[in-house]
Amino acid sequence: MIQIKKYLLCCAAPIFLGGCIKQQPTPALMNIKGTYKVQKVIRQTTDNYQTEIQQYYANGQLFVNNLEIPGLDSLYTDFSCLKIEDNHIHLQQVVSGQDTIWKHSYVAQNEISISPTNPYYVFYPLGSKRTWHILDCTDSSLTVLSSTQWPQGNLGAAYTTTLVLQKK
Repeated sequence: MIQIKKYLLCCAAPIFLGGCIKQQPTPALMNIKGTYKVQKVIRQTTDNYQTEIQQYYANGQLFVNNLEIPGLDSLYTDFSCLKIEDNHIHLQQVVSGQDTIWKHSYVAQNEISISPTNPYYVFYPLGSKRTWHILDCTDSSLTVLSSTQWPQGNLGAAYTTTLVLQKK
């Protein structure tokens, strides 16, 4: 009887031990919800000849891009803010007393689905689709790369804008 138990144990052990399914850890979701102050803006322009030009805006400088959507078309570094919350992004704050009013509000994807394997935040301003690539996300900051745009198609340069945001 003892030999039968040993035989069963020897035969069954590889089945139980080898039959385990390894599961990959689920990547942590990025929490980008919050109010942010624009700390730095980097605009990169690439023309048809692969020439790159980078412009940096920081320390209270004004970034202006007339081709951008309202709320992102002019940003004062160290002053302009944006707010990301469930299903909305709010831009261009107006402070009145102790209240903050947002001039522009756009429908967005639910921020809870953003992870290191899917680092994209999508919102829909004025009937278009904007995709931000989340480059860095910490408890106190967020760095995003905007969608590349070609305002003049094949005839002109493409540009991207990187926003370095500080959580308030």
